Amino acid sequence: MAYLSTHVDHNSWLINSGASFHMIPHREWFYEYEKYNGGDVFLGDDKKTKNIGKGKVKIEIIGGRI
Repeated sequence: MAYLSTHVDHNSWLINSGASFHMIPHREWFYEYEKYNGGDVFLGDDKKTKNIGKGKVKIEIIGGRI
């Protein structure tokens, strides 16, 4: 069953367990961050974007665990 929504929640993060890396557009979510010239990243729709930093974020999962 598929679900289509036109609502975009910019404070949520959809995690793909099959992905090699995860990317977020919110610099303020990082608790560790360093500038990094990682070159181009190709997205699922064949568009590309620049990888300009890397670091660590904390996420809250269902049940409130961090």
